[in-house]
Amino acid sequence: MSFRFHRSIPNLSIFHNARSPHSDRILHLLRSSLSNPYVPRAVAAARAEAEKSGTPTTHKISKRPLEFNLDISTSPPTPDQYRTMLDYLRTQSLPSSLSTPPTISRFLVKHSESVGGVEELSQLASKKPESVRWPVVVHWDDGLVAIEKEDEVHQILELLRQLDRQLVLNLLWCDAGVPLQGLMGWAKPDAIAAMQTSVSDLKALSVLRVSASNPPSVMITTAYRDSLRVALRGGGDHRSFGLPVPSRGPSQMSIEQLDKKALVHWETILHYMVDTNSSAQRPGGGALHLLVAGGWLEEGKGAGGHEITSTGFQFLLQSPRAQLWDILLQYLHMSDARRMDIAEVLSFLFMLSLMKLGQEYSCDNLSPTQNAMMTDLKDYGIVYLTPNSNKSFYPTRLATTLTSFLPPLPPSISSTGTDPSDRGFIILETNYRLYAYTDNPLQTSVLNLFVGLRSRFPNLVVGHITRESVKRALVKGISAEQIISYLETHAHPQMRRQNPLLPVTVQDQIRLWEMEQNRVQEAEGYLYTEFGSQADYDLVLRYAKEMNLVLYESARDRQFFAKADGHALIRQYIERRGG
Repeated sequence: MSFRFHRSIPNLSIFHNARSPHSDRILHLLRSSLSNPYVPRAVAAARAEAEKSGTPTTHKISKRPLEFNLDISTSPPTPDQYRTMLDYLRTQSLPSSLSTPPTISRFLVKHSESVGGVEELSQLASKKPESVRWPVVVHWDDGLVAIEKEDEVHQILELLRQLDRQLVLNLLWCDAGVPLQGLMGWAKPDAIAAMQTSVSDLKALSVLRVSASNPPSVMITTAYRDSLRVALRGGGDHRSFGLPVPSRGPSQMSIEQLDKKALVHWETILHYMVDTNSSAQRPGGGALHLLVAGGWLEEGKGAGGHEITSTGFQFLLQSPRAQLWDILLQYLHMSDARRMDIAEVLSFLFMLSLMKLGQEYSCDNLSPTQNAMMTDLKDYGIVYLTPNSNKSFYPTRLATTLTSFLPPLPPSISSTGTDPSDRGFIILETNYRLYAYTDNPLQTSVLNLFVGLRSRFPNLVVGHITRESVKRALVKGISAEQIISYLETHAHPQMRRQNPLLPVTVQDQIRLWEMEQNRVQEAEGYLYTEFGSQADYDLVLRYAKEMNLVLYESARDRQFFAKADGHALIRQYIERRGG
């Protein structure tokens, strides 16, 4: 048996702006990782917790820094580099920090000017660096990009420590071990030092042991080997992967049926968010409570009792994976208030993610907390409870892909328009007319939030972006930038040949309508006018200002407008002065 670890040193680049605090901090992190031992975040958190509680920690790390080539560029990326980064962003699997589909807007700070293409983006980064997010860190070998966020940079750095994992998996089934000298032969000459470091680290963690024989052999410790084998096989009596139910033949749920059940629950939530005033089916009470607690819906508005918020519209712009994790994170935040053990909740979610899609599992071995979670997770489409008895359940694809890079919903039946793979169905003209080539009800409902729809055909929706339709969206808390971002994300391939992507006149007009909306404020109050003299006007106005009641004043016309709840105080003051 022979393995070769063909290892090359990874190549990382950082596009750095010395005026950006984020950029300085992340550059220091990268340089420190090259010169000092890199501490994974999980180990750092465990050490901090141990120090806080005063208990000893067994977490040990390598005394060797990470190995990678670091290119530091103080110039902005070229158009070709930006284009490559956008390709990386569309395929990379860094978690939910990628809260929006990858467009040029990912590189721009909020409220910066509109950019039509990578050429304009590169020019903007050169002329107005404050309009662009810094830094940008790129792992060229694995095709990963981190923009401004330190968490994403940590994820890239931790991916550089994969040699330990490869070593364990290759030794797992070697009961007799491998001679130490032969083990070093698995690596190329430039990787031998890294291999020695990995062996030392794993030995310190009691994962590997080196025999006292001559020549010495390296093997996985018995306890770790047996436990890992059982875990990978899904065996043992610990029920860490659930309690499977024997197949029931034709009555067994198929994967296709589970996908459809999950999609019904998932789209029920999304449909209700975009159109609470319609007769659309309401999600379960637990799901509604979570959407309100997460700030995605507001109570007390609309015929359905709820109204989408600006945060809710941003939620709709995300991919299904990011949406799912946002919902689960909010569920974890709410677990304390519901007297649920958060460790047990997390354990059950991870157990679901490791279950087999299409396999039925028993509820008999579940704790009271896990049984309570079943009803909630059913409303989200994460599990399917068998009818009548509720004694067993099936994890859906939403559950089994939680910790993998696979899509949470199959593309063949999922066409919600929120996934990056569904981009490209909107054509927008300079006369504000919009054509949407879609027959998906959810996509149509999202457009109806800010577009006046005029005609519907089997695979085409036609509408106009008007002042009234945009102001209707603004009243719901949806911002002009969110509307523009949605139009850019879902622009038809024919639109992508243009530069800029969207007509500038339409973008500017949407922003002007937002400014107009923000400029006008409504308030209840009383207008005080017809003062006998300038002295009387000044006296009453001074009193109203001291009481913080004045909303508007006009010295030229001798009038001011004050809050309604202060009318009695002002009237009494005038009567006292007049008496």
